This record gives sequence, C-alpha cells and structure tokens, in this order.
Amino acid sequence: MQNKDERDRIKELEEEVKHLREERDISKLKNLALETLINIANQEFKTDLKKNFGSKASRRQSQKLNDLISDKDQ
Repeated sequence: MQNKDERDRIKELEEEVKHLREERDISKLKNLALETLINIANQEFKTDLKKNFGSKASRRQSQKLNDLISDKDQ
C-alpha cells in the first residue's frame, strides 16, 4: 500500500517522463530537419558538408549557403 507522499512522487515522476519524452521527440524532429538541410545543401553546392566541415572550402560553402538563405528571406 502506498501513502500519499509515494503517490505524489510517482505522479511527479510520470509527469517528468512525459515531459522528457516530448523533449526527445522534438529533438528528433530538429535533428531530422538539420539532416535534411545538410542533404539539400550538399546537392545544391555539390559537396559533402559533413566531410568538409571546418575546411576553407567549407567556410566558403557556408557563406554561399548563408547568402542563399538571406536572399530567400528578402
């Protein structure tokens, strides 16, 4: 038999689990969106951003991508 404190603690933990699952799902969606963005950028600029990350070529590609994004915003 559970006392009131134990029931309250279980309810708190269940709410925390629910919240953490929601955050996990949002994180998965963000990751999918970023992976899609990288794939589209790879096709657009004919490169492999993951492989070239941090190189001089990568910085030029990043600038092109930033320019492309800012052009679409206007």
